[in-house]
Amino acid sequence: MVFKTVSFRADEEKLKELDEAAKAQHRDRTFLLNEAIEGYLRANGTTRNPVDRMVFDNESEKGPRKPGRFKGVFEVGASFDDPLPEDEVRLWSGE
Repeated sequence: MVFKTVSFRADEEKLKELDEAAKAQHRDRTFLLNEAIEGYLRANGTTRNPVDRMVFDNESEKGPRKPGRFKGVFEVGASFDDPLPEDEVRLWSGE
């Protein structure tokens, strides 16, 4: 793997926070920035090693999702499946 130096401008306060986070993890700024780049590329599907799925740390504690969890909490109106008005369709389609 060939590494290249990249220079960019960033807010001074954000750099301070980044350095504090790096120090807390016993890492340097470069490590955290490379991790952030890799995460961004994976999340956007542009890396050679895509993530199969992203999960929360505590997902295994909760178990699989169960249908009906919010039954009775809210009601779906009778018009839910009705076609949208033309003006709203244009808004959703970016016209």
